[in-house]
Amino acid sequence: PSTVVNNAVACGSVALSSVNLAAGSDPSATVSYWSDAAATANRLADNYLITNTTNLFVKLTSIGGCSVVRPARVTIHPYPDFTVIDPPTVKIPKTINLMTTVPFSQNWRYTYWEDSAATKTLFNPERILKSGKYFVKATSNEGCSVVQPINVNIDDADILPSNIFSPNGDGIHDIWQIPLIEYYPESTIEIFTRNGQSIYRSKGYTRVWDGRSNEGSIVPVGVYYYLIKPSPKLKPISGTVTVIY
Repeated sequence: PSTVVNNAVACGSVALSSVNLAAGSDPSATVSYWSDAAATANRLADNYLITNTTNLFVKLTSIGGCSVVRPARVTIHPYPDFTVIDPPTVKIPKTINLMTTVPFSQNWRYTYWEDSAATKTLFNPERILKSGKYFVKATSNEGCSVVQPINVNIDDADILPSNIFSPNGDGIHDIWQIPLIEYYPESTIEIFTRNGQSIYRSKGYTRVWDGRSNEGSIVPVGVYYYLIKPSPKLKPISGTVTVIY
């Protein structure tokens, strides 16, 4: 029979049924696999699992009973074997560098992903801002890859607004400071008078409070009450802030 025998390369292990070593040969020929060159003593099952680089023999037998035996080689490359160390918990504004969670290797290339299938690239893996499960993919020089998860925990910030400011236009403490609120773009901030009247409201604190009400009037000296909701999942923060001139 017309005979074409191909070598094969795989990662980790491969079943003979998964590699077509006789691709391109006479399609009517019967293909069998053997560990001996004579192809008479040690036939390998079609689902034989090859776990190490192996030399074997491919026998093609025509409809008329004529046979040809050819050598073939199946090369097995190992998968990267590495351990991921989940980083310690940090608190906003600190970030986490995923690149420090894997061992250095000159033989592998690491890439970082948002999903276990490694289809969504994770940008800036050296500066992770949110808790969650991320994924690292190690690829060997031979092209064998393994994906492992990295668990990241980043606690919420301690939001401690200043309790006094002086919006008198001198350039010093002219606005009410809420450190770290920028990490909560969905936050809502509201200011009330002693009587419970809302005089200021903002989402995300993009419009900082400069001592003016929502209508634009300058509020008088006094103590005001604030209610900050960083996010729907977090407990609201309340307290007082004093305005002086």
